[in-house]
Amino acid sequence: MEDKQLIITDDKGNEQLCEIIFTMDIEDKSYVVFSVNDSDEVSAAEYIPSQTGQGEGTFKDIKEDSIWEQLEDALEAYQQELDAEENDSTH
Repeated sequence: MEDKQLIITDDKGNEQLCEIIFTMDIEDKSYVVFSVNDSDEVSAAEYIPSQTGQGEGTFKDIKEDSIWEQLEDALEAYQQELDAEENDSTH
């Protein structure tokens, strides 16, 4: 995840390259918010580090509405911050 990209593999084995928007820790768990390249789709997943500390971790679907709400709020705040920075750089 260091290079700000990740590859998601669906149930059929199809891979999609995704851009990491940000990561966030909630209740001792790590989450990653990402956009699917070549689309406006934004999603999130729980990140589970590898047990050995070697190699890449895995992702787990988020089932809790409260976690989704927190991530959506964080995404909205992040987008507002980007918009503000963009406006500052054009003036």
